[in-house]
Amino acid sequence: MKPLLEKTVFNAVIILAASACFAQTTVRWSMDWTHLANPAVYDSAFGLGQGTIGGPSEGVVEFDHLWYFGNAGFTFSSVKPPQTLFSDGFSPHGNSFDAGEQFDEGVLFFPQDQYGNEFDYHGSFTVEGFFKTHADQSAGGVQQILLQAENDYSYSISINEGGAGWLRFAANTTIDGIKSVDANARNYADGSWYYFAARFSEPSDEMSLTVLTADGQTEQKEVQLSEGSQLQRGGSANMLIGRENYGGSRQFNGLIDELRISDGIVPNSELMGRIEAERNPYPAPREQGVGLDIELQWDSGSGVYAYNVYFGRTEPPKFKTQQKQTGYSPNTLKPGTTYLWRVDEILMDGTAVQGEVWSFTTQQPACDEFSVHDYNDDCIVDINDLSHFVAAWLDCGIVPENACF
Repeated sequence: MKPLLEKTVFNAVIILAASACFAQTTVRWSMDWTHLANPAVYDSAFGLGQGTIGGPSEGVVEFDHLWYFGNAGFTFSSVKPPQTLFSDGFSPHGNSFDAGEQFDEGVLFFPQDQYGNEFDYHGSFTVEGFFKTHADQSAGGVQQILLQAENDYSYSISINEGGAGWLRFAANTTIDGIKSVDANARNYADGSWYYFAARFSEPSDEMSLTVLTADGQTEQKEVQLSEGSQLQRGGSANMLIGRENYGGSRQFNGLIDELRISDGIVPNSELMGRIEAERNPYPAPREQGVGLDIELQWDSGSGVYAYNVYFGRTEPPKFKTQQKQTGYSPNTLKPGTTYLWRVDEILMDGTAVQGEVWSFTTQQPACDEFSVHDYNDDCIVDINDLSHFVAAWLDCGIVPENACF
């Protein structure tokens, strides 16, 4: 009966996680060494997964761990990104991957040929991470942070490609071929920590790259794709981290940490990096302990005729009203509940500008009786508490991830 119980628990976690997230997290690699030969790095984002690591006789894998092949073994560093780079609720873990210490043949990789084509997305996707070169590498040639599909090429993140110290997000598209967007406002290979968010939006046919510095400076670049563009999807081909191939070509001479890849567009307010939310929403994104009679507020925009307000407990939130005021009071809210909301601007010419999806969680109720098993403090011991327990058991792999870290 034990396998049946485990499967039931896992399914419950999947359902609860899917109902709470904005874009479905595919993988979260914190780069903490497992102290095993393989897998070298555990994935903490629990999901359905694809494929079987040991062959058709095994069950479907629920995690997408990173493996290592080569001579040096997994090389790690205790140097981590500064907390100033992280959005509220996120923080660095124990280790980062020192790709600069690799030599000869060796690479950290996701075995897509055994797990399945997990990262050849059909639609929109988001890639986030933190990196730091060893000293100034702007004259060190092109260096690969991440590459998806080693043989047929799908997308990649690199430095010094296009210009010294530039950060590039490139993707192989069905219509335009290989397109790239570069962040070049400063030298991103100068030995400092940086955060990046690379996003491919199928609905708007756009690629964007956002880079954040430890002192809060942000650069964002976009490139427009041809209408109907999609990611070029190939056969099974591994994702490589810190190199372009196994032999050391384009080796990244530095540290890579906290990689998260999501199926869908992650809005600024939900990114791991401390990217400022648009329109200055109140409550702040992901704020906890919000009162039950709160009035939602946001900054007014120029040339705006009206605002469409969306609010609810599901993604996407439901349309509520069109109004001219920059404040909205929902009906009485439930305690200990996460709500989502969005404000679209309607311009004078009738153009609608879609806003980000924000979230907040209301204050917990005061319980008449305390229970050690009431993990979310809602005075009820139910499936939500069970999912919290299972998430902790699985290294906190449930989303929303800010509840874990």
